[in-house]
Amino acid sequence: PSFIGENFKYLLSLTSSSCWRFTAMLANIFASQVVPPGTYNTLKLAILLSLVQTCEIENADYLDLLVVTSDTLIIDRLLNYSICLLPRGIRHPSSSDIFPSVSKDKHGTGSASIQACSALLAQGGICYIGDLSSYRKDKLELLQSVLESRTTTLFIPGKKYGEEADQQVTIAVQTNFWSYVDAGSSPKKHIARDSFLIGQMLILFAKNLRVQLSSEAENLIQGYYLASRRVRRDSVHGSKLSASALKILISLSKAHTKLSLRKKVLEEDALIAILLFESSLTLKHGKSALCVEPNAVFPFDLSDENSLQQRDIYLLQCHHQLLQFIGAYGPGTYVSTNEE
Repeated sequence: PSFIGENFKYLLSLTSSSCWRFTAMLANIFASQVVPPGTYNTLKLAILLSLVQTCEIENADYLDLLVVTSDTLIIDRLLNYSICLLPRGIRHPSSSDIFPSVSKDKHGTGSASIQACSALLAQGGICYIGDLSSYRKDKLELLQSVLESRTTTLFIPGKKYGEEADQQVTIAVQTNFWSYVDAGSSPKKHIARDSFLIGQMLILFAKNLRVQLSSEAENLIQGYYLASRRVRRDSVHGSKLSASALKILISLSKAHTKLSLRKKVLEEDALIAILLFESSLTLKHGKSALCVEPNAVFPFDLSDENSLQQRDIYLLQCHHQLLQFIGAYGPGTYVSTNEE
């Protein structure tokens, strides 16, 4: 499209030989006014994926972010910068409610009044709630419930508000949520040379793309999901992968496709989604038989053409390793071995 800008068109043409390079370069140079180019590449890619996966439709593919870091000042600055790229990017003030609440009408009628909140103001966008450690347990439990159902329910007692019967109101929450927690460990930093600002028009265009999942990508995701459920389980609690994991993997894959300005989800998109997801699982549960490294998506600096080529070779190796993992632990799942 003409409104994307010549810089992005040029970058897209330079990286057209690989399905992975365009998004890698975007992440590498994103938010250069806030953090040095080349730093926090995995996080910046996740931010971009979440930004393009925002919309106001039912059963949308949501991508929430929980950043675990010790560099809370920098991460807070980066997330604050990023929400400004959307028309509905809201920074939630800790003194108010994230979700709707009920109070008496201020005009003295005594009737119930539903108060607006950050989550609804950010409808179709991002609600950045900041440091999770600053919230009470009941607030965190409510947040977890909303993330699982994407709805929030208000109970309105009739007697309190002059009504004969109690009422219950369910409100859809169509918002991506961002937050962070302090883990006391600093992520590694990588320095690159080139830098320019990711524009709002690119994000707005990418988020409105309608993408379709190819059968190859779907098979790869399902194969990984089934294999992971088998290797990440114990006799007491069963599998450590919830049913929602499959939806998250599909959402990540679609987001990478959108960010690549394509309309068909390829195996290459699914691979990035799987590596991001597996890295998160590794931090939480330890390594599985897949043995993904912490910096799986950005294993080294992206400083020149040669480094991009090396990353492509590395990702092809990851794809081959993933197919072997699926073949060993996910019997009965057909996955194409064509790596052309």
